[in-house]
Amino acid sequence: MKRKVYQELASRILAQNNCTENDNLEWEERHGNVITYIVENYIPRGSGISEIEEIDITTHEKITFKSSYHLMDQNGMYDGWVEYKVVVKPSLVFGITVDVIGHFSQKGGKYSHLKLKNYLIEIYDSYLQKEIDTEELAKKAKEEYETE
Repeated sequence: MKRKVYQELASRILAQNNCTENDNLEWEERHGNVITYIVENYIPRGSGISEIEEIDITTHEKITFKSSYHLMDQNGMYDGWVEYKVVVKPSLVFGITVDVIGHFSQKGGKYSHLKLKNYLIEIYDSYLQKEIDTEELAKKAKEEYETE
């Protein structure tokens, strides 16, 4: 079955939380492995975007994760970073809305990065809207994280 990345992520978060509430440790771990696989393989990183540092899995109705973007100066050298949170919420019109919250100064200063914020919103929205094969995803996550 094909689903969008955000749908599978939210579904696995809900399933993992249900397993936690019902003390089903085996399936709690399996769902957790798929969540980890999705974050490591389907959430953007590279080209300045750092790996996800933290993901909030307390609810399937809003997905929040923390990351950072490494800034470069005009010579192509790393020159600091912007830490931010990505907040994904359901939308009746668009399926989801993605917001990026961080210290993006509005004007002046060394780092005036409203364009960066808009770029990050577009990137995360694009990645989260991609379709994935859920059976293949579960198989790959099992191969990568589960030991018999």
